[in-house]
Amino acid sequence: MQEPLQITFRGFPHSDAVEQKIREKVKKLEQFFDRIIHCKVVVEAEHHHKHQGNLYHVRVEMQVPNKTLVVSGTM
Repeated sequence: MQEPLQITFRGFPHSDAVEQKIREKVKKLEQFFDRIIHCKVVVEAEHHHKHQGNLYHVRVEMQVPNKTLVVSGTM
C-alpha cells in the first residue's frame, strides 16, 4: 500500500484487538491485489438495542488505480 492504513473508531473506545484484526484482513487483501493505494476503515458503534446486543457499522473505503471501492455493513 502506498499510503498507511487509516483506522477510525467512533462511539466507543479504541480497541487494540479490533485494530489488529483489521490490519490482518487488509494484509490478506494485499496478497490478492498488490496495487492498493489507500485503505480507510471506520468502525462505528450503532445504537444499543436491548434485544440485539452491540451492533457496529463498518465502512471500508479502498483506493486502487482509477477506482475507489466502498463496502459497508453492520456486524
